[in-house]
Amino acid sequence: EVRIFESKDMRLDVVLMGACKGDLLRSSACSGGELQTPGARKACLKSHVSELTLACRGALFARAQEDARDVRLNQPLFQACTREIKRFCEGHKFGQARVIKCLWQSIDDPYYSAECKQKVTQAARESISDYRLDFRAYHNCQDDIKELCAEEKASVDSIPVEKLFATGADAEKSGLVLQCLKKNYQRLTKPPCKQEIQHLVRVHTVDPTSNPVFRNRCSKDMSRHCGNVAPEMAHFCLRNHFANLTRSCREMESIQGKLSSSDIAMRPRMSKLCNLEILTLCSMPSGDGQVVACLQDKALESSVRGSRFSEPCKEIVQMDIAASNHDWRLKFGLHQACN
Repeated sequence: EVRIFESKDMRLDVVLMGACKGDLLRSSACSGGELQTPGARKACLKSHVSELTLACRGALFARAQEDARDVRLNQPLFQACTREIKRFCEGHKFGQARVIKCLWQSIDDPYYSAECKQKVTQAARESISDYRLDFRAYHNCQDDIKELCAEEKASVDSIPVEKLFATGADAEKSGLVLQCLKKNYQRLTKPPCKQEIQHLVRVHTVDPTSNPVFRNRCSKDMSRHCGNVAPEMAHFCLRNHFANLTRSCREMESIQGKLSSSDIAMRPRMSKLCNLEILTLCSMPSGDGQVVACLQDKALESSVRGSRFSEPCKEIVQMDIAASNHDWRLKFGLHQACN
């Protein structure tokens, strides 16, 4: 309760003010009396992070780690999404990042205000930019990180303060642990960790540039081949140009494509557009690529025998077939059976 109170006005946060008081006084943008809404001053400092002292930047990062556990500590988001939390996430207890995950899972509902949607997207992008800011992955994947991603963890943990909240090429390093967990998804031993990496893949599916490693390794390929496509279509586009991608981007697409084809839960757009078809034609366990493969088979059959698919579902499944045909590594079943 004390932290919630402090989160509404950073001037009441003794630790944060001890590190950032000078920064706040020097910032004409963040010290003005017009910033009266809850959490506005702290959010303002984060938006000007490149101008901050190292002490303030480090304190803000530490607070971001704490704030990730409870949506009420992110006051701008909490205030913007009060209606949405009540409607979609009333059964979720605060804490352990439950509510922010719930908000993201229903973000496409037309009931969402534009401001809430923007705040949830921003919070999701920040949390998956660094495993230390992803509360659920950080706590649920400790053993797997230690076993599979120790080198990447050491690299991320050694990021100097001046590189925290980095953008551009400097940001790639912060995403290495989460990318390592994706790469080693089939070797993860803890079900809660697997669930969080599934969520990570879902976010990366519809918002590829939320992955700092992708942003760095595929930026040239995106500009060359897919500069004008919508974010949720970026992976389809890159796979259609798979043979012409740079080696580093091709590796990124192989990992993302294999994982998203393994479980319909990691394909939120297809899940939404094909909900009825999944229930009536492909009602089966979602793992091991079964539902995705079933939809592909049924879509091909419907093309021959007459459509039992809605046009939006049929279109996205056919697009998926065409995109994944460019390389065997993009097909989960082939990859698992023939690797």
